Amino acid sequence: MGLFDKLFKSKKAIKDSTLSTFTDPQFGEFLLIEDLCWFEGTIIAQKKEIAVTLETKESVETLRNIYTDIEQFIEKASHYAAEVLLESSNVYGYDAWANDIIDENDLPHMTEDEFNAWLNKNLPHKKYLSLNIDDFIKRISLLSIHISECSAYLLIFDDGDLFWGHQISVNGNIESGFTNASM
Repeated sequence: MGLFDKLFKSKKAIKDSTLSTFTDPQFGEFLLIEDLCWFEGTIIAQKKEIAVTLETKESVETLRNIYTDIEQFIEKASHYAAEVLLESSNVYGYDAWANDIIDENDLPHMTEDEFNAWLNKNLPHKKYLSLNIDDFIKRISLLSIHISECSAYLLIFDDGDLFWGHQISVNGNIESGFTNASM
């Protein structure tokens, strides 16, 4: 269970306390989580609820800017993540898959040439395990958006098992666009 899942499960208990909230006319209620120094709420995008955290009430203006065409924004962020991480996902996925079927007890008894021959015989060619950008984009899905007070944002994506269940982060800001993607 991720951090945002835990936060939203605890939302009812927190709401029963005297913590402050603010209501935005476009996005609804945001609840202050004092321990984390941010406000949390949700938006609807891609036909589902997406968790949103704002460092300040004023951060909602950055959310408003992003939300003007949220579907295109998410598509561009997904494409950026794919451009940055595609090669890593193909190598990581192939290596992890290969490691799952190789019996390490057999390795010391093989020379390098014997091992390479065994690998070529028993493993499909790497091209069959490689994804393209479109495949990568189809596998990931947006989980949450965090917006800082300086118009910077962090998007968290489910990795669709491209990296064996890790999350994908895409950073950026209103002025520069997307600046980093990582697993």
